[in-house]
Amino acid sequence: MNVKEALERCSRYLVDFGGHKEAGGFSIREEDIPDFQRMFEEVVEELVSCPAAPCALRADAEAVLADCTLDLSSFIERLGPFGAANPEPLLMISNLKVVGHPREVGGGHLKFEAADATGEVRDLIGFSIVSRWKPEDVDGKTVDVLAHMRKNTYQGKTAPQIQIGEMRLSGTAEPSGSGAAVSGAE
Repeated sequence: MNVKEALERCSRYLVDFGGHKEAGGFSIREEDIPDFQRMFEEVVEELVSCPAAPCALRADAEAVLADCTLDLSSFIERLGPFGAANPEPLLMISNLKVVGHPREVGGGHLKFEAADATGEVRDLIGFSIVSRWKPEDVDGKTVDVLAHMRKNTYQGKTAPQIQIGEMRLSGTAEPSGSGAAVSGAE
């Protein structure tokens, strides 16, 4: 959603505003907050429900689970800081067989183990994706993911963490419910 466009469309309630497509700020009189809030919510709903065009996501590299190590996470960290001008690398990891029992954790996050063709097994987590992917949707299935490599420290232990950005069932063209096309690395 274009944040600046949303603010422009609600500008009658604002003292001042500015920003760009991905972020914005504004000043408002206290008495205008309720009217602004109603209009802003309507505008956001319209902009989100009617995207201009589906976005295409491109992987920066293809990987197998054996590549997904703390060393890779450390290397990727050194490429930062990440932002609009320097997006965080996306890895395409294909043909992952979901093993064990996928589960919802932390109120809307999907967590599961997956194995690749080499037999390597890793944990994956998709933050806030249970609205699109329920545990039963992936249980025993084979999936492709676009993911970020991160480090996760829990109870004093640091481990590599594969964070799902987008996911699809292997052999399908698009991720479920997102309108984003997924393609491999160039």
